[in-house]
Amino acid sequence: MNFTIKKFPINSIKDETLIEKVKDYISHNSCCVDYPNCDHPPIQSNVSLLFDERFKEVLEEIVHIIIQFYEEEIENSKTKHLKIRSWGFLQKKDEEILKHNWHNHLEGDDKHQYSFIMYLTPTNHGTLFINSFDVKQLLIPETGFIFFWDSKYAHAPDIGKLDKERIVIAGNVAFT
Repeated sequence: MNFTIKKFPINSIKDETLIEKVKDYISHNSCCVDYPNCDHPPIQSNVSLLFDERFKEVLEEIVHIIIQFYEEEIENSKTKHLKIRSWGFLQKKDEEILKHNWHNHLEGDDKHQYSFIMYLTPTNHGTLFINSFDVKQLLIPETGFIFFWDSKYAHAPDIGKLDKERIVIAGNVAFT
């Protein structure tokens, strides 16, 4: 497959209380109105995490990265509007992921869409990507960074048993 995953250092996620803030946000902001009878991963927040005041610095740093490194896409977009959705995701220690839940974050036909992930906890379970030819590529998790890729690519947490909690902030960005 060999597509580009861009990696940028992000300082704001080094906040020692960030993990607890994400857990609290998830516990008070379930993924959707149908929770827990929905198709979302079991411990995931709604799509507005970064717009909570507690995550203001993280949002500002992400927007700065987007403006700096995706300048051409912004210039080529129709209205110069940036749409960001973001959520917290938690997998508990000793939880076993038995199968890949393939999905992408592409919305509509906008061409300039990117997904991102920030691993808040060290983990040996990365994110696996797949294309239409079943060719796979594994993103090795690293804390202290944000990873961006084209939203059209299907991905899923890698399978296996977790030896500790896996907490991430993920999301997508569209230039509309």
